[in-house]
Amino acid sequence: MTDTMTVRDHFAAAALTGLASQDDLTSYQLETTASWAYELAGAMMIARMVDKLKRFCRSEQLPEGSADELLHLDLTPEQRKWLEQFCAEWEINNDD
Repeated sequence: MTDTMTVRDHFAAAALTGLASQDDLTSYQLETTASWAYELAGAMMIARMVDKLKRFCRSEQLPEGSADELLHLDLTPEQRKWLEQFCAEWEINNDD
C-alpha cells in the first residue's frame, strides 16, 4: 500500500484484480466492474469495522451495540476514548 492508497483502495484493487481477470471485458464492463469493486470494498470496510467493535466489546465485557449507543453507558475514560476514536474512524472510512 502506498502513502496515498487508502485501505478502501487496497480492498478495491484486490477485488478488481479477480473481477477483471477475464480477457473479453469491454471498456464499459471494466468501468462497471471497477465501480462494483469499490462497492465491495465499502462492504469489506464496514465488516472490518464491525468486527473491530465486537472484539473491543468482548475484551471490555461490554454489550454488543453501536458505538454511538455504547457511549451512553457508564464507561471508563479509556473505554470512552476508544469508542470516540472508533466513531471518528467510522466516519472517515464510511464517508460515501
